[in-house]
Amino acid sequence: LNKYKPHSNQWQFEYITDFSFMGFPYPELVKEIDVCFHSKEVSTLYGVGMNKFESDEFIEHFLTNFITYVEMCVFS
Repeated sequence: LNKYKPHSNQWQFEYITDFSFMGFPYPELVKEIDVCFHSKEVSTLYGVGMNKFESDEFIEHFLTNFITYVEMCVFS
């Protein structure tokens, strides 16, 4: 989701959730990665905790990939 900043004409991402299909023989859509930019917290499907350095590094990598995909018009 993103949140509109009043009086600035800008959008700011609050968090991004990445979903994937898991399970066999009937896969279900599950939350795989959840990134909250405000608190700089990262949650994963496997519940592996990250310290601040790992979380910051993950968010930077995640955003770089996301921006690259947007520039490639992967999302519609």
